Amino acid sequence: MLGAVLKPINRLGRQTVSTIGDLGYAGALLAESLYFSVMGWRVGQPVRLRAVLEQMRQVGVDAIPIVMLLAFTIGVMLGIQFIAALGEFGAESEVVIAVAKSVTREFGALITGIVVAGRSGSSFAARIGSMNVSQEVDALAVIGIEPVRYLVAPALIAMLVMMPTLTILANVAALLGAALYCSPAIDTSVSAYLVQTLQSLEVRDLAEGLSKSFVFAVLITLVGVATGFGVSGGAEGVGRATPRAVVVSISVLAVAERDYTAIFDKMTSIGPLMEKVGMLTKGVPYDVKREVEILRHRNGVARGGAGDGQPRLDTDIHMAAAILHLAGTTNGHL
Repeated sequence: MLGAVLKPINRLGRQTVSTIGDLGYAGALLAESLYFSVMGWRVGQPVRLRAVLEQMRQVGVDAIPIVMLLAFTIGVMLGIQFIAALGEFGAESEVVIAVAKSVTREFGALITGIVVAGRSGSSFAARIGSMNVSQEVDALAVIGIEPVRYLVAPALIAMLVMMPTLTILANVAALLGAALYCSPAIDTSVSAYLVQTLQSLEVRDLAEGLSKSFVFAVLITLVGVATGFGVSGGAEGVGRATPRAVVVSISVLAVAERDYTAIFDKMTSIGPLMEKVGMLTKGVPYDVKREVEILRHRNGVARGGAGDGQPRLDTDIHMAAAILHLAGTTNGHL
């Protein structure tokens, strides 16, 4: 009886230890890759430009058609959904802003990451896994070639270059798809729709999506190569590792997407408050009453919304309270 109870606990413990070991191994691969990318030439192990360009072709250029096709489809689907949803409130014209921000912040980088994880993540795992079971990785070390420098560093550099590039192309294709579908629905031309899209976008929107693409590039590369280096059991082991790399990569991307969005939003929301705090603490004249009135007006709009204004309302109340408290002890104008 006791053994039956402890067995799942033991299994969970072993899985936890194994996961921690995998994370440490992936971190070591990342550190070695960065070391050889930057300092390899000083120790006689430079990363070859030709290898990087070949990886860029495989992970980036060859993926352009499928990435743009899927992004275009996603853009049309978003247009369909937003037109239908906003039409219930008579706000079809707001579809431009809704699609533009959702594509540049979320969907462009995520769709690109999923496609690249399916193509390149599995490719990394299969290639390195095949070399591992045939002892080619050991042979590289015997002849004085660092396996990480030869197999991992070029892939990492290529991914860091091509993932943001593919994300930009995905954004363009998705916005174009939305424009082609939505422009007749809101009685405007495609060119006018695209101009309005560009006007509605901010640097923050593009920065969030592009910064995610760098994170996704690192994660996909590490999952693929770490899975490949861990392959054993011949061809059957390679067959098991390839789909595992894809599943783990997509799962990691989903978790990273959630966490990164939350962290990025927190950082960008606290930025305006810190700017105001800095002005007050430095003695710069600052019209606190006017700022609070703006916040109160914004809160009134949030209260009159469709039920989604409460989080913003709470944030603005706390911001106003902080500004008033600091102004009471500094040179701010009350």
